[in-house]
Amino acid sequence: MIMKKKTTNSFFYFSFLVFFSSVIYFFSVSSFVLAQLPSSVAQNQFNVSLRQGDGSNDVLALQQILNTDRDTQVAVSGPGSKGSETPYFGPATKDAVVRFQNKYSSEILIPSGLAQGNGFVGFLTRKKLNSLALMAVNASNSSDTPDLTVSTVDSNVAYFKNIFKNSPNSLVIAKASGISGLYGSMLVIYGSGFTDTDNTVHFGDSNTILHVPGIEGVKLSFVVPATIPLGKYAIWITNQNGTSNKNLFFIIIDKNTVQPTISSISPVSGPVGTLITVMGSGFSKENNELLSPYGSIEGLTSSDGKTISVKFTYPNFEKIQQLKNEGKKINDLSLPIPIGIINNNGASQEDIHFTLTVKKQ
Repeated sequence: MIMKKKTTNSFFYFSFLVFFSSVIYFFSVSSFVLAQLPSSVAQNQFNVSLRQGDGSNDVLALQQILNTDRDTQVAVSGPGSKGSETPYFGPATKDAVVRFQNKYSSEILIPSGLAQGNGFVGFLTRKKLNSLALMAVNASNSSDTPDLTVSTVDSNVAYFKNIFKNSPNSLVIAKASGISGLYGSMLVIYGSGFTDTDNTVHFGDSNTILHVPGIEGVKLSFVVPATIPLGKYAIWITNQNGTSNKNLFFIIIDKNTVQPTISSISPVSGPVGTLITVMGSGFSKENNELLSPYGSIEGLTSSDGKTISVKFTYPNFEKIQQLKNEGKKINDLSLPIPIGIINNNGASQEDIHFTLTVKKQ
């Protein structure tokens, strides 16, 4: 098993933007598939995880749905309030999501083993949002029917133009619309330094897509071709501005492939170094990765395709625990961390967390 602090699409693209000089990732990005783009915004379907720091039309739709209920409204007035929703997932949106999760705890929190909302829009939260959106669509067109119409304008273009306004020619990729997909899938990449006509998208060292047009210097959109073999690839861009970072990846999957899923983990909490068992299906015999917003642990094996055992530890948390043991004045920590499994078959999508505790030992 190899432990590697590695940046990923799904978790913390926003951290990557904030700490661009060291190319640290957000989610992303993060859900677990960190900071993804909407796949069916017009129907208000939430198919990707969302978290604080994200910026997309999905966030705009999220705020609109939250604002249909007084208990979960994002803001009373100003940005984020009803009629003034924004595509940015900030602290107010996170607080509203927490209230939403607590309100529907029987459907969101209890099945995940959580006692309190955490503001992460994972699988079960998305499931509830989608059910409410569907109810609104099917409701009669009365005066009290929530208006969930969402603009199809890609707000991410303006978002990333603003983020990179001081370095528009620096070639950077910051966010992708997915981490896995079939042949023929539309993949969108955001960043900066993209040229109008002559961008080359690299899938690993041996596969390229030539002459991909750029949109306003921050967006590339293309179809995943069937000429690239199935599997997981680092993706990056080259053009006259140079070579981009290589910290995003994409997995090309077959429609008949069973993607990894997580049903549960045991234990659900513990200190740094806890040995956890991840249970589910679709795990490979080798080369599985456990992802979290803090990096990845690579080279994990599964003899039965249903269980993976892994020591949950990352260097930063090891250092915090060491300082705590030395008597440094550091508050006790209890941090729910979203985790997922990826391999060449795809990526898990469940809302699963391990609560890391840091106390003096």
